[in-house]
Amino acid sequence: MRRRSTALLCLAVWAVLAPSPARAQQIRIDHPMRAEGLWLFPSALDENAWYWVPAQARLATDESGRPRFSFLRYVKNAPSADAGTQGITQAEGGGILHFLVTYDTPRDVVARAERALRRKAGEAAELRGPVVFTEGRYSLVSSIVLDGGKPEDVLLASGNAPVMEGSQIALAFELPAERATLLQRSLEMANPDIALVFEMTLEGLTDAFDADVVVKWDEVKKHSAWGTRADVPLGYIVGSLTLGSGGGAGYLLPGLGGNAGGILDELHRSQAIEVRTRGEDANMSELLDKAVTTLVELLFEPVEAEDAQPGGMGSLTDRLAEFGEDKDEFGAPMLPLVGISAGYRAKEIRRSGVTTISLASRTPQKRVTTIAFGVGDLWKRHGGDASMFRTVNLADPAFEQREVHVGIDGAILPEFDAYINSVTTTLRKRHENGATTVQEIVVDRTTFEREANDFRMLYGWNGDADRDAWLRYEFQTRWSFKGGGVYETGWTATDSNMIDLYAPYRRKVVRVLGDAKALAEQGVRAVVVNVEHDFFDGRRRERLRLRPDQPGETPTVELTLPLDQREYDYTVTWIRGTGERLETHGRDGTGMIFVDELPAAAGGATP
Repeated sequence: MRRRSTALLCLAVWAVLAPSPARAQQIRIDHPMRAEGLWLFPSALDENAWYWVPAQARLATDESGRPRFSFLRYVKNAPSADAGTQGITQAEGGGILHFLVTYDTPRDVVARAERALRRKAGEAAELRGPVVFTEGRYSLVSSIVLDGGKPEDVLLASGNAPVMEGSQIALAFELPAERATLLQRSLEMANPDIALVFEMTLEGLTDAFDADVVVKWDEVKKHSAWGTRADVPLGYIVGSLTLGSGGGAGYLLPGLGGNAGGILDELHRSQAIEVRTRGEDANMSELLDKAVTTLVELLFEPVEAEDAQPGGMGSLTDRLAEFGEDKDEFGAPMLPLVGISAGYRAKEIRRSGVTTISLASRTPQKRVTTIAFGVGDLWKRHGGDASMFRTVNLADPAFEQREVHVGIDGAILPEFDAYINSVTTTLRKRHENGATTVQEIVVDRTTFEREANDFRMLYGWNGDADRDAWLRYEFQTRWSFKGGGVYETGWTATDSNMIDLYAPYRRKVVRVLGDAKALAEQGVRAVVVNVEHDFFDGRRRERLRLRPDQPGETPTVELTLPLDQREYDYTVTWIRGTGERLETHGRDGTGMIFVDELPAAAGGATP
């Protein structure tokens, strides 16, 4: 059957899905306001309600106001193998860095921003609270000096960050002797070269426009990007698309870069993609943003920096610098599509024919904001505090104890409300004398908040003559899910002072796309989409019942997949007015299910 031109299927979703806190806010992503250094977004539900984007990160503090920070340097006395007749040689050792950080917005800044908001939007406008992010990542960067005197930025760690303002994340790192010394020297400087960067994703609804995005899949597949599956380096898309009957406009869309803008321009010139408008639209810039973002979602897939081709994404510090360079018309930094540690690459295309995506409905889109901070004059204020800065000699093992930090992924906190009952981590240390030390912590929402994500287990010396062997232990984790599912890892051997726990699953949003008019012309009364996927307690199922004659927002379903699963099974059932049912099955991982192309009926071809 020849592929027909299709339009976005905007159908009513009968199934009721529980909204996340971020979706419950429903901000208007196309209408930000800059006030007193804060990004403010209006609510899509209440014209007087606004939300701010958290503006700063800082070290968390205890009840007395002291930073929750510690840096322990340790020395192990050992003879040098190549010292010759030297009387003074270098000892072995290293350092352990541990601190808690949080991001928030000072109340006085919020108050000033609200006064500025009312001057611009009217006295009825008010700030209701911070934006609840959909996801976040952190990157810890430090600068070291190489032998030639040239500084080099080092990514010490990265991971998921908490999505709610005020949440804390615990970080712990074990450093070799040389880097421990460099870190100490850096802390003693007036401006230490240690930075933590949060990349936080927010989601909101776009405006509706009288326009379509057209994708001709057979022509798109001819482009070299889909022949090589090459990574798209991070940066910015800069290009131009022709609109309507010849009018044109440029666009600058942060988040994609390298040759990505060129790819879209080349596809446009070859008419593989088009943006068709009807009439004049005063918000041409917003229309272009929505059109290009729609194309990005159709043609590219996100990729983390560690999964990209070597050298394909540039340096982290270069990306951080770029984020501060591009400004909007008011001189404020722009909000990109992805952060400094992620990018996109071309999707594997399995479609053919033509797809037309209508921009006539409000759809959810994402933006990324970065929050960075340095440790500041921490040494100057607290360098004499032995609980924060200490150097010890490990000469007497009988008085030593091994402290193991357990870091819980900051993104897990809201999961305790939706998916997770508890996480149990068990440490097992087998000593040389045959004794065994077992430690265990159980984390649920209550303990997570009470302990401020600062969990520790420890074991001591017990006849352990081999100091390197003493550092090694085993651990395992047990995840208990709501509804009865359980996932338990095996025992893992390690000598790290930090156990990092991440949710053993990922979220994937699946969208249903198609042409409501074409379905109605073929006599389709309803479409039922069943999606099945693996989970730790077996198979899970999601169902959407759709009506072509009841337009609504783009239907979506959010799946929770184990980390080693990227695909899901789906069944699409078309129900005609005559009662006839047509059905097709498939397996996919693109996040899109097209439902406007019916399979052939049992008695003949589809009309």
